[in-house]
Amino acid sequence: MSLKARLTADEFESLSDEVKKHYVKGDGDVYQLSVDAVGGLQLADVGKLQKALSAERTKVKDLGTQLQPYRDPESGDLIDAEAARDAMSRIAEIGDDATVDEKVQQTLAVKEKQLQDKFKGEQTQLVKKYEDAQKSLDEQNKQLLTQLQQSLVDQAAVKAIADAQGSVELLLPIVRTSARMVKDDSTGQFTVRIVDDQGTERLSQKAGTGTEPMQIAEFVERLREDERYGRAFNADGTSGSGASGESAGSKPSSRAHTLSYVDAQDPVKYRNAKAAAEKAGTTLTVQAPPNSGMAQG
Repeated sequence: MSLKARLTADEFESLSDEVKKHYVKGDGDVYQLSVDAVGGLQLADVGKLQKALSAERTKVKDLGTQLQPYRDPESGDLIDAEAARDAMSRIAEIGDDATVDEKVQQTLAVKEKQLQDKFKGEQTQLVKKYEDAQKSLDEQNKQLLTQLQQSLVDQAAVKAIADAQGSVELLLPIVRTSARMVKDDSTGQFTVRIVDDQGTERLSQKAGTGTEPMQIAEFVERLREDERYGRAFNADGTSGSGASGESAGSKPSSRAHTLSYVDAQDPVKYRNAKAAAEKAGTTLTVQAPPNSGMAQG
């Protein structure tokens, strides 16, 4: 049984005390799985990353709206200060009227110059502000997308490897190199796809799937069938360390070190147990996940 990243209060209360200690109370009545970050692998809130990315894109749109009054209605280009100066020159035509004295004309000329300078200064500042903000947002978007991809890929990969009774430590780097985050144009949501060396999405090779994309679970199963990676899976159904030392199907020796499935989810406990087994010259065996009925408190 895989541990959920987030539980409701009812789901949490239904767990055994052994499993409960791996969760911490979050906002409201939500309980979150407590996972230490190891080697770049961590449990992240994908929803928050997507909201942050959406917020940054909204800022770019708002800045573009602020520049709209300074754009030509037809071409959409920013109005040049010279064009504004030509428009303001119409005020000078008042000087041809014999009823307007010289002092009024001079006043109008001064006001025209002030308006031109103010317009040009505000335009320059706003354009620079927009360009600086756009550059900053591009960097932030790039970082957010990188974090979102790592979170989506790692979460999907860890689950698929654990379900296949494979070694996350050995197989996760391999899955990462073949997995990419893509955006579904129909839903606007991000999802994970398996790609080849050229970055082209791989299609499922299961019978009856047609042109459906290959899922991570299928990719992990193909790694199990590959003799180069097969030893990273436990052939007898228990979650092993992925290290060689016993042939597939063989039973562990009487001196074999055993680790519970729950403790094996803790990277620190797992590494300590593995080191102890290697020091003793024995094999580390992780117990199979308990049935859902047995896991309830």
